[in-house]
Amino acid sequence: MTNWRRMWQEGKTGWDLNGPHPAFGELFEKACQMGPLLAGAKGFLPGCGRAHEGRWLAKRGYEVVCEDIVPEAIAQAALLGEQKGWTLRLGDARYVRPLEQGVFDFAFDRAVLCALAPEDRELYVKALVERLKPNGLIMGIFFTKVQAESPPPFAIPHDELLSLFSPYAQVVVWEDLLESSHPLIEKEAAVVFRKKGDRVGKDS
Repeated sequence: MTNWRRMWQEGKTGWDLNGPHPAFGELFEKACQMGPLLAGAKGFLPGCGRAHEGRWLAKRGYEVVCEDIVPEAIAQAALLGEQKGWTLRLGDARYVRPLEQGVFDFAFDRAVLCALAPEDRELYVKALVERLKPNGLIMGIFFTKVQAESPPPFAIPHDELLSLFSPYAQVVVWEDLLESSHPLIEKEAAVVFRKKGDRVGKDS
């Protein structure tokens, strides 16, 4: 199992892009067309790292919870400065806090699913969906092909990604990105899922 805290302590955070993912703004705009997601909508960002996307959203009037399992990640996000409308906190995204079931309008995953071991993926996806309101949106930039000899990151091909989410959500946007954000990542896809029905697993 990867020791993420040690990597942060040793400064081995090559996945950090010093800002939001280049495709994030366009992906969020497309998600808003599906929503719509108006200012004040609540978002959940797991594995936030330095919370670049969270800061981007908060500056635009969204209420966001940025969570990471590593204390150093949250501390470094806080060093970037206070931001109205966001909450930085420690947490394990595989587990839902009781008062946060069905409270978020959207969630964004850049690299959490691709960092988890395969046996943890279903637990994480289900927890992510449980946090959403009916018809809530999940945005993600997923690695569909990687060069890494010893993962993580793990590649999650198209069919596997659909299989993980299809019991709980349906695809409303899928775009294969032309350029990767990191040398180890050969292919990325920007995706928006919509939660089905009024509870996890119920069809619309």
